[in-house]
Amino acid sequence: MKLAFSLIIVFLFSLFITAQESEELAGRRAPNFVLENLDGDYVELNQEIGEGPILLSFWATWCKPCIEELTEFNKLYNDYKDKGFKLLAISTDSERTVAKVKPYVKSKNYDFPFFTIQAAMWQEFTTRGLFPLLF
Repeated sequence: MKLAFSLIIVFLFSLFITAQESEELAGRRAPNFVLENLDGDYVELNQEIGEGPILLSFWATWCKPCIEELTEFNKLYNDYKDKGFKLLAISTDSERTVAKVKPYVKSKNYDFPFFTIQAAMWQEFTTRGLFPLLF
């Protein structure tokens, strides 16, 4: 009983912290940063800003919910890309698993762009390492 009560308290506290962070970030722009696409070219986030919203999806090849989400994002992207919607899928795979990113993406024929991010830059977005992560 004490364990269940403790877990509920921890859960409620984490909801409070998450909600507070969301309120602080609402309406703010993401900081500019450089990404490498799967062809080895570099792109700045500011270059991608256009007329519509941009969804930043941080994912990893080992994250099953992330992989499932990408299929749904492909549908969403195709429905709204003509209205200015952009989706940037950013792999946070480590040096050990980053080699799996390009073959995985090529095998799925997604219509939106994929990028990788260096670990130091990734740390600016989260210290929790929770996945999937969207902005």
